[in-house]
Amino acid sequence: MKKIYSLLLALILLLSMTACSKNTGIMIQDTEMGNLEHQAVDIMGVTYDLFDGGYASIVTILHKEAQITETVSYDGKDYTVIAIGFARDIGNKEWVQNSVYKDYFNPQDNSPETLTLPESIKYVGSQALWGCTAKQIVLPSQIATLAGRVFENCVNLESIEFPDSLNYLSASGMFSSCYGLKSIELPAECEHPSVDTLASTFADCFALESAVIPGDFKKLENMVFWNCNELTDITLCEGIETIGVHVFGNCPKLTTLVIPESVTLIEGQAILNCPNLTDITLPDGLNDVPADMFLNEYSQPADVSNLTIRVKDSMVSYVQSIYPAANVVAK
Repeated sequence: MKKIYSLLLALILLLSMTACSKNTGIMIQDTEMGNLEHQAVDIMGVTYDLFDGGYASIVTILHKEAQITETVSYDGKDYTVIAIGFARDIGNKEWVQNSVYKDYFNPQDNSPETLTLPESIKYVGSQALWGCTAKQIVLPSQIATLAGRVFENCVNLESIEFPDSLNYLSASGMFSSCYGLKSIELPAECEHPSVDTLASTFADCFALESAVIPGDFKKLENMVFWNCNELTDITLCEGIETIGVHVFGNCPKLTTLVIPESVTLIEGQAILNCPNLTDITLPDGLNDVPADMFLNEYSQPADVSNLTIRVKDSMVSYVQSIYPAANVVAK
C-alpha cells in the first residue's frame, strides 16, 4: 500500500512540475502566437516567422511583386498572417520591430502603387512600413495596433484612412518625411492612444496642406508640424491640454491658428518661423502666455506687428504688455 501511495505521490508531483513549467507561448498583446516553429521562411517573395499556434508574422517583403496573403502554407501546415514588422531575435527572447523593406533608408521602387495589407493582419509594428514607396496604403478593417514611426519615410504616400477598429496607436514620428502626404486626420476614440509622444509626427511633410488632431492626444510634443511648408488648415480638437516646443515650426503658409479651450499650457517657442501667421485665438483656461511663444527663423523674438491675438477680456492688458506690437483683442 505504501508503495502504491509513493507511486501516486510521485505521479502527482511530476504532473504538477509539468503544469508549472508549461510554456504559454509568445504573445503579441492579446494574441498568443504559440512558440516559434520556423524562422525567416521565404514564401512567394515574403519571409515569415511561423508559430506553432498557427500564426505568421511578416518579416521582410523582398520585392514589389511579392504576394501578401491572409494565410500561408509551409511544410504541410497553414498559418494565418496576423502581424507585419514583428520578428523574433536570434535567441528567440524578444520581439524585434523593423521595416519589412531592406532599403528603407533609400527607397527606390519597392512597392506597388497601392499596398493593400491582408484583412487578417491585426498588429503593425514600429517602423514596419518605413520606406514603403506606395502612394496609397490600405489598412485592414480589423487592425488593432499601429506602432510609432510606422509610415516614416514613405516618400510617395499621399493619404491614408484609419479603421475604427484601432485599440493601440502611437503617433510619434508616424508620418515623418512623408513628402507627398497632402491631408491627414488622426483617428479619434482610440482606446489606447499614445498621448504623450506625438513628437515629430508630421516633420518634413513638405506637401501637407491640412491636418486634424483629435483630443485623445493630450500633449502635442516637439516639432509635430516641423517644416510643413504647405500647411494652411490645422484643426486641433477639444481635449488637447499642452502645446509643446516648436510644435509649429517653419510653416510659412500658416495664417490662422485656433488653440482649443482645453489647452492649459503653451510652452515657450511653440511657434517658430511662421512669418505669415496673422490671427491666433488662445483659450480662456490658459495658465500663462510665454513671452517667447513667437520666434523668427533665427530663434529670436518674431515681428508680431501684423498679428492679432484673441484672448478673454481679462487677459487683454496682460498679453498686450507681453506683446506690445501685436493687436491684442477680446474674443
